[in-house]
Amino acid sequence: MSIIRVARDIDSKFAVSTDGKIFKKSNNEIIPDDEPLFLLRGRDLLAPKFFQAYLDISRRAGCNLYHFTKLGETIENFIKFKKEHPERMKMPSITEGK
Repeated sequence: MSIIRVARDIDSKFAVSTDGKIFKKSNNEIIPDDEPLFLLRGRDLLAPKFFQAYLDISRRAGCNLYHFTKLGETIENFIKFKKEHPERMKMPSITEGK
């Protein structure tokens, strides 16, 4: 497995390389440019409700422990961000991209 230099972590599973590619950290798999992605920011007031729904769906689907461990780490990071930066929290798209 080749080593990819990390420019920025996205979450506990994915990162952006120094050449701008998004990859899975566990195996360095590059996410193809034509594969749709979805990003939730820490400041998104609706993120906790999204995560709760995703957890429920994941449980019903029988996802594995790895999935729940990594998802739990992400949820903890969102909770920590909200506590440390309440002034930055907002409804999604309130600025309509401006």
